[in-house]
Formats: sequence, C-alpha cells, structure tokens
Amino acid sequence: MARFNAEQKYEAIAMFTKGATLKEVCDETGLADYSARELKLKA
Repeated sequence: MARFNAEQKYEAIAMFTKGATLKEVCDETGLADYSARELKLKA
C-alpha cells in the first residue's frame, strides 16, 4: 500500500497528466517510487 497525503496525490496526478516522468514526480513530490507508480496508473 502506498503512503502519500492528499496534496502529494493530486500534485503527482497533475504532473503525470502533463507528461512528467516518474523520476520528475518522485523528485518534485518526495514520493517513493512505488507510490508514484501507483498514482501513475490512476492518472
């Protein structure tokens, strides 16, 4: 199960919809790789 707060979730999804890479999202939001991957599937 991924660990993230609502702000990280919405920021990551917004970044993915704009074409950001997994690394960019992890660096910008502070999310772990597995959390960002889970959110990418929702984007």
